[in-house]
Amino acid sequence: MDQPNIPSLLHLGGDARGKRKALIIHGIRSEAEDMQPIAEALLQAGTCDAAWAYDSWSYFGAIKNLKRGIRSESHAVHGAAQEVTSLLSLLGWKDVTLVGHSLGGIVARCAAEFYDAHKHLKILVTLGSPHALWLNTHRHLDWEPIPPPKVRYLQIVGNGDAVVFQKGYGNLSFDDESFPNLVKVLYPGLDHRSIRRLMAETYIPELITAVRDTKSLFHKRDLLLTNTEQKNPVLSIRRDDFENRPELNRKLLIVQKAIQTSAKNSASLEKRHPFITNKSTQ
Repeated sequence: MDQPNIPSLLHLGGDARGKRKALIIHGIRSEAEDMQPIAEALLQAGTCDAAWAYDSWSYFGAIKNLKRGIRSESHAVHGAAQEVTSLLSLLGWKDVTLVGHSLGGIVARCAAEFYDAHKHLKILVTLGSPHALWLNTHRHLDWEPIPPPKVRYLQIVGNGDAVVFQKGYGNLSFDDESFPNLVKVLYPGLDHRSIRRLMAETYIPELITAVRDTKSLFHKRDLLLTNTEQKNPVLSIRRDDFENRPELNRKLLIVQKAIQTSAKNSASLEKRHPFITNKSTQ
């Protein structure tokens, strides 16, 4: 399919006809063009062939009032989620990498969990999204916030995020054992804005690729971060029966290498909060 001429979709880069598409949703205090660093990082790492941003004036207008911020009404999120789902259905996109920054992650979840966007997704990624804060302060219009079992979920929060992490407003789930398709990551040295602005300097694109494409992640507690007290921790597959199956570990080797190269730009991992994949890893 040629590049779609749809006003609410902004093409940020890559081959518009590529099969591996990423759709990025911005949050409060940002707009579609601000998602360019995320798109460039994903394209450069080979995570996707084409990157698009959701560019809706109605959504932007509903959340632009900085005094209201997270207090924006539920219909702002539902309206955006409804349109995102309609776009995916209209275009017939499959196995999409859906990325939401800040409130955009809430929109992505609403699209996947309340509407039918999950049918078009392979992975849903949230970056610095205030899951707990939003769900505890808004009327959800019958939205039951439960991750669809056939979609990979990756939640990434910077340990310098003053609201989402340090105030405890970002937890996507308080029952991780029930969601084997959910991986949580606490990224060292990033805050709410730098998690999107500096993505090219991190191993986040490689992590998205590994979580999206590694078949074994549908088994509980497959990911294990070891050597957390040292400068360069190692991410590996936990289950013993995978040790002699290199094809399952190959996807994670890029993450291990990226951790080492990004360590010089990141603060040391906090032992108390390493990669939050499941309760048993802490």
